[in-house]
Amino acid sequence: MAEKIEGRRGELLRMGLGARNWVLTHIDDNSDVMAWKPNDDAKSSSEIIEHIAWTLSAVCSHISEELSIDLDTDNIPMASEENPLVSDVRAAYVLFKRLCGSLTDEMLNNMTTLPPPARIRESTVETILRIIAGFHSVHHAGQIAMLVKRAKREM
Repeated sequence: MAEKIEGRRGELLRMGLGARNWVLTHIDDNSDVMAWKPNDDAKSSSEIIEHIAWTLSAVCSHISEELSIDLDTDNIPMASEENPLVSDVRAAYVLFKRLCGSLTDEMLNNMTTLPPPARIRESTVETILRIIAGFHSVHHAGQIAMLVKRAKREM
């Protein structure tokens, strides 16, 4: 059984994993539904999910480099039968979970600066992770839910 993470790190982890689960509930197994776009300028649900996974992975990698934490990115377990979109999201949150497990509550207070194109330039590690692993993912999960619903109606 995995060690339970207490304190602010535990709260952060549980918030992030809740956001992950909310994203996962909106992924449809029909790849045509996930690729559907309302117009040529819009993003598909698949593209939004790739954005969520990439953004979280990049932020976790950046913070881990700043704090000299090894996330063992070469060793991410993947289920071969799983939907690739589900695998992408799960892999990003494995990095997030590893980061939360390696941080101390004091490290959450460290200031960090994200490189462009991030709109959040500077804040504490805790704030950045809450925004990216939690709020950002939940925001995009809402977009995915609407796109999937519209795709099913239009197809």
